[in-house]
Amino acid sequence: MSTTFPIGSRVARSDGLPAMVLSYDGTGYELAYDEGGVGWWPVGSIDWLIVPRWMEFGIALMVEPAVNQMLGSVVQAAPGLYGGLIIGLQQAADGDHRAFLAAWTACHQMALIDNTLAAAVQAMASDHDLPADFIAALLPTLQP
Repeated sequence: MSTTFPIGSRVARSDGLPAMVLSYDGTGYELAYDEGGVGWWPVGSIDWLIVPRWMEFGIALMVEPAVNQMLGSVVQAAPGLYGGLIIGLQQAADGDHRAFLAAWTACHQMALIDNTLAAAVQAMASDHDLPADFIAALLPTLQP
């Protein structure tokens, strides 16, 4: 059984790009593309658009005891990196996760974040529908 998407719904086309449903005729959907333009897509060729939940991820991180313990270590060992994590997480909520990942990777390289915590945070990120490149970067490959 197919899902019927209401007019105005945010969806992902089969090519992975986002769009909004303009109309439905029983056989397909007229979509407005985020990159501009309009097109017709048959039933079964679109799915719900999964939106990253950055804000909820940030809240989940802040209430996680292991993350708080790590942040306590970071603020003592490298206060600038602590700021980078906090500010970077705020920027990530706005769609730019580079500062957070830079600070996270530096903390990992300084052994302030172990692989167990990194893997747990990866799982949290996945649970909050964050981008795959961000999730992969949470467990950086360290140079010997």
